[in-house]
Amino acid sequence: MPKVKLFKISRRLYTNPEQHDKECKERISRLHTQLAQTGLKMDLVTYTDVSPFYFDVELGIERSAANKRNICKIGEILTALSEEDPHVYYRIYIDDEVWFMDVFRNRVFEARALLLASDCNVDGEELHAKHQSVDLLEMMLTGNNIDEIKEMYIYSKEDFDAIMHWDEDDLELDEGSDITE
Repeated sequence: MPKVKLFKISRRLYTNPEQHDKECKERISRLHTQLAQTGLKMDLVTYTDVSPFYFDVELGIERSAANKRNICKIGEILTALSEEDPHVYYRIYIDDEVWFMDVFRNRVFEARALLLASDCNVDGEELHAKHQSVDLLEMMLTGNNIDEIKEMYIYSKEDFDAIMHWDEDDLELDEGSDITE
């Protein structure tokens, strides 16, 4: 910003939506402490109410202090804080599909869709999910068509791994042809 004579640095830090307020408060507090230790005069603005999935940090330092050494110090602090960005493990029920998604920094890292029994095709045609994981994530992030999602849960990593890594060998059929784990 040449007229203001400030060099601006911004960074998006991601949170678990169930713990958004707590994570923001803790990380912003540490950010204030670490920035104060640099001895640089800075303006810090945070935007925590934009989304429950992330918050934005914007730093402004005087252009005269914006040398490589100082920028690297600030970059190291922000990078260390971003290392705490969590993976968030979702189960999303939409239409007749159940999606299991691992989301990291608002990107789908791993996903699996299960089609519910009502979607079974007797003719032997291959069935495909109606939705894509990236489209579901977009719905969640923007709020567009969010009312289409019937249920959404957040899992622990352990529970998610157990769900994602089962296969047909983990299932047994009893005489009544009911599937049991």
